[in-house]
Amino acid sequence: MTEEKEKENETLLKSKCSLEKDLKNTRHTCSNLRTKMKYMAEDVEKSKRLHERAKLLEREMKTMRGLKVILEGSQADCDEVLRNTSDIETMAHLMTGLKRDYSSLQKSKAEVQQQAEELQRKVSYSRLTTQTLREELEELRSDKLQVSRIYPLLSGRTIH
Repeated sequence: MTEEKEKENETLLKSKCSLEKDLKNTRHTCSNLRTKMKYMAEDVEKSKRLHERAKLLEREMKTMRGLKVILEGSQADCDEVLRNTSDIETMAHLMTGLKRDYSSLQKSKAEVQQQAEELQRKVSYSRLTTQTLREELEELRSDKLQVSRIYPLLSGRTIH
């Protein structure tokens, strides 16, 4: 009977070792699966964020296309874009873009007007200077003519 018990103990011990080994492998596999699940959950969240970002970018592209049509298109094109745009957020984006472009155009217009005024002042100054020089030249010619009439003998000679 002892021999039988020893065999049974030995068998139980082998079973125990085998079960411990299986348990260790199972725990290791579970740990690996948990890690993979964690990464997969992160990937799912990242995918959701990217999907939302793609939707947002798509809406913005649609808004930009509408804005481009409004800026470059005819009155009929503008009316069609505004009729087809029912989203208030999109309309707000369109209006913001138009305001920004209008402001930029106003600044450019002011700069051009300032440059034009400056050029006009320069032209006026140049004209005035030219007129003054012409008057002085005429005065000098008149003086020369008077001198040549008064001193006819000196007009042909140079003084040393």
